[in-house]
Amino acid sequence: MAFSTYSDLKSKIAKYLARSGLDTEIADAIAMFESEYNAGEDNYFSESVFPFTTVAGTALVTLPSDFNEPVSLSMDKYGDVPIISLASLQNRAVVTQGRPTAAALYPGSRLKLSATPDAVYSLELIYEANLAALSDASPTNWMLQKYPNVYVYGALKYMLDYLQDGVRADTIERKYLGFLNGIQGKKASKKLGNNAVMQTSGRLP
Repeated sequence: MAFSTYSDLKSKIAKYLARSGLDTEIADAIAMFESEYNAGEDNYFSESVFPFTTVAGTALVTLPSDFNEPVSLSMDKYGDVPIISLASLQNRAVVTQGRPTAAALYPGSRLKLSATPDAVYSLELIYEANLAALSDASPTNWMLQKYPNVYVYGALKYMLDYLQDGVRADTIERKYLGFLNGIQGKKASKKLGNNAVMQTSGRLP
């Protein structure tokens, strides 16, 4: 499928449905697919880098708005900082303030450092970023460029449900799952390489 923009995607879906006057419904179906994909724990996401510096006396760091799941955390001059569960972090016997040697995901889209920084430290978080929503103002993203089939069939699932078209729904579902499984295989391979660094990986509690 040779297309890579939001407009192209909507046109492709409309052509498959062979119906007009569904622009709003198609846009809604694309948005619902994006929401479904971002909620999938086994799905593959592109990686982004979030460099940040600590503030002395502040243990909580606000995560990027597109944060989905951590990959690794490292500190300049000191190397890897393990990301562990919040329960494990709270059970650690550490000094009140000092150089952070561990971190955990914390409610409110934040990262909690332990110990609480006693000075300014430079860290870098590599994380899986949510699939950015398509729009006329943001017409493309990594999935549409690399895996357009997933977008097409993922949105078509919702359109056929809306149209109550059970005849084609099963075929579309099978095709969608086939393309999705291919991406999920990339996720599994990537996790094998990250296990040596991450003690635990998960989503925000």
